[in-house]
Amino acid sequence: MNVQMIGIYHILYHLGLLTLLPLFFLKMFRQQKYKAGFSQRVGVVPAELVNAVKGKEVIWLHAVSVGEVQAALPLINELVTRFPHYKYIVSTTTNTGQNVARERLTNKNIPVFYFPFDFFWAVDRVLNAISPKMVLIMETEIWPAFLNACCKRSIPIGIINGRLSNKSFRGYKKITFFLKPLLKEIKFVAAQSASDKHKFIKLGVKEENIFVTGNLKFDQMPNDTPFTQSQLSDFNLLKDKQLLIAGSTHRGEEEILIRVYKALMTKHPDLTLLLAPRHPERLPEVERLVAGARLTPVRRSLLSQKRGINSNEVIILDTMGELARIYQFATMVFIGKSLIPDGGGQNPLEPAAFGKPIMVGPNVINFKSIYRDLKEGEAIAEISDEKSLKETTENFLSNPKARETLGNNARRAVERNRGTAERTLKLLQSHLEIA
Repeated sequence: MNVQMIGIYHILYHLGLLTLLPLFFLKMFRQQKYKAGFSQRVGVVPAELVNAVKGKEVIWLHAVSVGEVQAALPLINELVTRFPHYKYIVSTTTNTGQNVARERLTNKNIPVFYFPFDFFWAVDRVLNAISPKMVLIMETEIWPAFLNACCKRSIPIGIINGRLSNKSFRGYKKITFFLKPLLKEIKFVAAQSASDKHKFIKLGVKEENIFVTGNLKFDQMPNDTPFTQSQLSDFNLLKDKQLLIAGSTHRGEEEILIRVYKALMTKHPDLTLLLAPRHPERLPEVERLVAGARLTPVRRSLLSQKRGINSNEVIILDTMGELARIYQFATMVFIGKSLIPDGGGQNPLEPAAFGKPIMVGPNVINFKSIYRDLKEGEAIAEISDEKSLKETTENFLSNPKARETLGNNARRAVERNRGTAERTLKLLQSHLEIA
């Protein structure tokens, strides 16, 4: 990107931030959304990170949130084993991603920190302090100032598990004049699908630098960190229950699930509902919805204080990074962000890997290829509205064979699609050896 273009971008970015500043600070202090790690987000690099990378050849991997962190874990483990002479560091954008990364990586001596805002001065401070040999970006995080700063320093950038949702693609297309010169400098993209490859080409990445390797999330092992005895004892409260887990729900879906639960709980007194809102800041709102339905909300973190769960109680997941493993206790699973009109769906692979029957609404465009694979393997139950959700849930409650068949199909679909991590590592190997 030439000096004039990057100058225009910086002006627009700063003006946009100034316009949104009141909303930004409101979210920061009311929801704690950006408060954690704020100094790191504006380019202040922690002394412990500087000391950890001093004199080392650094590979910086960026994973936005929980899903990207979890997908990256098998890859990180293999990189550390195969290329131990590099120092690996991981950044995230969200607080939830940061918490999971720290939980899973700190004991591997991999520093975790917050990705900087896309101010040239913040990005410069971080890159000057870390001086990475290579930057690997999970899925899609395209920030012009960051890419430009890396290009100026001749730091190679690779995109891993590359994915472009239709919404993201439309957004990036609007600023192609900024991005195209920078994306031409991307060394390689390990794309999830041929459709993603096509979108990256349209944005400006050179076709010869894009390889379709598949989706790393198929290689995730959701139970690779076992529960502690204390955590297991919490869920022993549910051993005689039929547990409906509604994962990564969004506003508008919890009300539907609560109504379905109330309609079924009398006929099926052993049924328990666990709601896992996608955004932790919505926990009080979801608790109010449960209470408003004359049910009792029980936070998952308080299960250790309970001796049992009654049918009028609804569990609300308020812990970080647990959902993927909690799916193993489910009788059936509903995947959120799929019943609302502007949804797009969430990742269904964790419950699929455990062989759980999965229900999902019609709006799953963000994970189109995954749901296509599951649908072709007869591994999901598609629902269209509240009525079909109730009917499908009741069928699963009354028909263990139907649950078992769908769950087994889901597990087989995951197993068929594994191998992306190895394909990605082969692609990375030549670049890391050159680096």
